[in-house]
Amino acid sequence: MRGYFYTLLSLFAVGFYSYGQDYSDYIEAGLYASTYQVEEVVVSSDHKEAVLAYTIDLKAEKLAEGYKVQLQTRHQDFDTKLEDLAAACMQAIEPLHYRIGKEGGIAELLDHKGLVDNFKKARPKIEGYFVGDIAKRFINAFQQRIGDEAFVTDRLKSLLLSQLLFPKKLWFAKTKFTTDFSPMQGAAFLPYQCTAESTAKGGVITVHIKGTEQKSDSEIELTYHIDKKSKQLQRIEANIEMGSGEKHTMKIKK
Repeated sequence: MRGYFYTLLSLFAVGFYSYGQDYSDYIEAGLYASTYQVEEVVVSSDHKEAVLAYTIDLKAEKLAEGYKVQLQTRHQDFDTKLEDLAAACMQAIEPLHYRIGKEGGIAELLDHKGLVDNFKKARPKIEGYFVGDIAKRFINAFQQRIGDEAFVTDRLKSLLLSQLLFPKKLWFAKTKFTTDFSPMQGAAFLPYQCTAESTAKGGVITVHIKGTEQKSDSEIELTYHIDKKSKQLQRIEANIEMGSGEKHTMKIKK
């Protein structure tokens, strides 16, 4: 009878909570599907809302330590000409190539020169479509900015998309930890005090992370859903709230 009850207990344990489980080995090149849909909503402190929907294509390759990733975005048309111009400039420097460190997270932007060269080649076509003084000033400023490798690397690393797609292994290994996180694009990375909880149910591993940071009076909530058998990322949900009233949500799904 004792064996029966231990077996029964193990069946229930597999179906429900596993708070201390370490899933950090899932953060490797095999984590990604080739395509994901992204929905992003940004709410300003004065309650103005911006909604973005786009597709990302990923290719990942294992390295001796960590892995490298190629990322390409495909945007839909935006509401304003300036937003379309910004998207055209970003797509002109893609695909982006990153090296992900052995502990997760973007360690390096690869082929910065190639990124700049791609934009220079695409610029005549962009200027042919987006005309006027405002467009010209924007394009000039964009080219100047991407020429600064440290600047463009920091900006790309601070994107919520980058932080979610290329998480730190620590997030999946511990139930309590401190991690650096940028709550808004271009903002400094701040130390968040986090708790994490993992479940394994119906063949899906779910890792739920909540964090707070006192200086910015901000909160982050991140949820990862990973197929247990294939170890492939199914979807991510994120919610960022600032003390100033700004909010940033993102959903990434296959």
